[in-house]
Amino acid sequence: MARVAVKPITLLLFGCFVITAHPVRAQSFGGSVLNSSTGNTDTATAFFSLATGTATYLQITLTNTSTFSNYLNPDLLSGLFFSIATNPTITPSSASSPAALVNPQACASSAVTLCSTGPVNVGNQWGYVFSATGFSSTAFSTKAQYGVAAPGYSTLTPSFGQPTPFGTNPPNLAAKGTPQLAFSLVGSAYNAGTSSISSSDPLLQNSIVFGFGLPSSITSLNVSNVTFAYGTAPDGFSAGTIPEPSSLAVFGTLLAFLGIARIRLKPRPSFI
Repeated sequence: MARVAVKPITLLLFGCFVITAHPVRAQSFGGSVLNSSTGNTDTATAFFSLATGTATYLQITLTNTSTFSNYLNPDLLSGLFFSIATNPTITPSSASSPAALVNPQACASSAVTLCSTGPVNVGNQWGYVFSATGFSSTAFSTKAQYGVAAPGYSTLTPSFGQPTPFGTNPPNLAAKGTPQLAFSLVGSAYNAGTSSISSSDPLLQNSIVFGFGLPSSITSLNVSNVTFAYGTAPDGFSAGTIPEPSSLAVFGTLLAFLGIARIRLKPRPSFI
């Protein structure tokens, strides 16, 4: 049998394909937008992953990555919308804030202690709604079928007036301030002294982690239409994908190899 000569660059390209062609079990999304109503640049990320416990489930970490301190109501990250290929039925099982809440004294009197130490179970304060046709209002529109949010979002169709809570009998933390704003996300630079957010509104610091039960047939992720929502109206923006670190490493290795190969292939000067 005749042998086929394969150049090293071909082997490397094939290796990169093999490395990056595995089923995707995690996807990251992020983005930013200048909020015209506040003058601040709102930024956020959402990390989707298949986690394994007693069964495989979907874990989503939503993070407010904004770096400004002077929050106004429209700067509060209050919802996340997304699509999953084939529209599987997912079951909201948990929602928790890793850190203690901002303004914990604004929780219900019976729940102040629960709000003061992390992680805080906010499964009754954030809810889940599925819509096969997406969500829309006069100021907001997305083709995403899955939505999670803190406010009631009464202006959206379909409404978040009676969303499905996360988990079985999650604690009712309630809010003494404005229920429509309570339990939204602020970034790490949030400063109560320079913000217009009432101290009677409990807020989530930095991030919230959601857990969803999945059908057993789901072994990889194909997430799209990721949209961040702000305020109570709401408004928002679509997110872009963030490459996995492993993919970036492979791509960097490829570029480095191409540079070396180019140097080696460069004609050497001849001396007389």
